[in-house]
Amino acid sequence: MNKLKLKYLITKSKTQQFFYYSSFRFYSLFGKKYYGYNKYTGLVLMSLLKKHNDRKNTLSISVVDKNLNQVNLEELHNYGLRANYNDHITLFLNPLKHQFKIFVGRNLKSLINKKTSLKISGDVQPYINKDEFLVGIEIALINISKKLKKI
Repeated sequence: MNKLKLKYLITKSKTQQFFYYSSFRFYSLFGKKYYGYNKYTGLVLMSLLKKHNDRKNTLSISVVDKNLNQVNLEELHNYGLRANYNDHITLFLNPLKHQFKIFVGRNLKSLINKKTSLKISGDVQPYINKDEFLVGIEIALINISKKLKKI
């Protein structure tokens, strides 16, 4: 691929990411709801991850189209990361079925145990049920990053 075209595509993607994240912040500031999941939601999720992730490679978000109660989350977590999966937390989201789950790698279970994980999921689920996916994910990221600051 042409270097100039590649630079153009990267700049375009970063500009779109900034625009949609700013739009989400603007809506949130004035109390307007940001509903649904569309093709640009992933760009906003990347910005939220960047904002709340203090350590590199600690958090990731995976949007899954299968029922989260019927898939092996550990297998998906390990497969998606391939390396360092014990030091990683994955947030799984199924927007079509309004499901949200947290999977914590083994080395971080002392900071975020099953009880904490279920509490965070419980705080997020009402937003997921109302199609406010970005608000719910941000709440989860804030709560998780507070726990991870103890490292």
